[in-house]
Amino acid sequence: MTDEQTNLGLEVMPTDSIDTSKYNGIKTKIGRIFKDVRKTDYDEKGTYVQGLQRDQHVVVMETEKLGETEMGNPINVRENFNLKVNPKTGNLAYSTHPKSNTAKIFAKLDINQFEDAVGKEVLIVEKVSPTNPDRKWLGIQY
Repeated sequence: MTDEQTNLGLEVMPTDSIDTSKYNGIKTKIGRIFKDVRKTDYDEKGTYVQGLQRDQHVVVMETEKLGETEMGNPINVRENFNLKVNPKTGNLAYSTHPKSNTAKIFAKLDINQFEDAVGKEVLIVEKVSPTNPDRKWLGIQY
């Protein structure tokens, strides 16, 4: 083999991963709240349907910037809260059932609506996938 065949002059693409344990247990504030639409493969009743790609309306709760990755991207923690269409009004609504994540975060932050969360202090926790212990991410404790 010639030098041209063995030395392509390519670089290794840097990864933009973070050490989640570094942020586990720190306190920060909610920086912003916004509505978003994301794709999901779960139906309206919460059943997984392979190949389904439907729009899911969510409220996103995002913390203030915790730092930056090696590539200079901001580190923020986001939690998504699903919205459903109210059958009586046809408008988007969130669940207030006591076991819902919305009810839990509202009680934890002592708020009555999502907009009141901005500026509230939250605890950041490291979350681990139950099926793959190598898959870790940061979340808000509630």
